[in-house]
Amino acid sequence: MHTVRLDSGREVTICSIRPDDGPRLRAAYDNLSPHAKYSRFLAAKPHLTSADVRFLVTVDGHDHVALVAVPIGDPDRIVGVGRFVRLQEDPEMGELAVVVGDTFAHDGLGSELVARLASVAGELGIRCLGRLALRPRG
Repeated sequence: MHTVRLDSGREVTICSIRPDDGPRLRAAYDNLSPHAKYSRFLAAKPHLTSADVRFLVTVDGHDHVALVAVPIGDPDRIVGVGRFVRLQEDPEMGELAVVVGDTFAHDGLGSELVARLASVAGELGIRCLGRLALRPRG
């Protein structure tokens, strides 16, 4: 768990998603604008299904990693999620996805989530997330 001060001065805690985050994740998704929802899935998806939620909160910390951002003082609200899923056909590559709630957009949260995911991915032997090539450590 890490506390991060965003560009605006607001603070969030970033931590691993948990299986019991399903209701908070669903609520966060329902609060996104239609544009943010479309940008996340590149398709019209008005709501998350139960299967979607189950997949999104079921991570193994190796091939599927997800982080959530929660505002300090509002622990029941998720305002950002970042994740990667390792590609089975190329274990040194992963798909990256980040979504930030509209009220936290353009505040550095997306960049912070990507940086933290890149660090974890590099430690797990992933060299490329989407089009983001990761530099070897050391």
